[in-house]
Amino acid sequence: MCGQHKGVDGKWTFRLSCRITERDKIADLRREAIDRANRMGAGAPAEGSVASLVDAWLERQKALPADTPGRRAESTLKENEREIAVLKKAFGHFRADQL
Repeated sequence: MCGQHKGVDGKWTFRLSCRITERDKIADLRREAIDRANRMGAGAPAEGSVASLVDAWLERQKALPADTPGRRAESTLKENEREIAVLKKAFGHFRADQL
């Protein structure tokens, strides 16, 4: 194991691993683990989490021009933001591939 992080609830948020003989890879993964842990400590959601998925979806929706097919209306996006806050409280820490 080269780098890992547990959340405040004691559950693993990520684990990075490589062969023990790969010294360069170990150093790279340690740096990556420290960076990820610092970003998460600052409030960023874990990569691959439901929270990161819904945040990315919302950000993409807001970035689309208003006349783009598939873009939600502003009123719908406001309601989606409210719903997303509830979803993140309940499922945000889960990995998206677990649901």
